[in-house]
Amino acid sequence: FTAERRMKEIGIRKVLGAKMFEILLRLYRDFMPLILISNFIAWPVAYLFFQRWLQNYMYRVHIGTSMMLFSIILSVMIFGATISVMVVKAASANPVESLRYE
Repeated sequence: FTAERRMKEIGIRKVLGAKMFEILLRLYRDFMPLILISNFIAWPVAYLFFQRWLQNYMYRVHIGTSMMLFSIILSVMIFGATISVMVVKAASANPVESLRYE
C-alpha cells in the first residue's frame, strides 16, 4: 500500500538516480520500528495467553524466549519479502508513468 501511495516519490527518486536498494532501505527504515514495537507488545500478551491456556493440560510445553525470537525473525522476514516485492514492482515501472499527471 505504501509503495503504491508513494509511487510519485519513488518515480522522482528513480529519475534523480536512486538505486532500487536505496529506495528499499528508505521504506525499511520507515516501517522497521513499527514492526519491532508491535512484536514487543505482542510478546507478553501471547506469553500470558498461552501460559493460561496450557494450564488446562496435563503435559505442558514450555514457551521460551527461543519461540519469541523465532516469531520476531519470521515477522521481519515476511515484512522484508512483502516490501521488497512491492518496491521492485514500483521501481521497475517507468517513472514517467507515475509522474505524468504532475
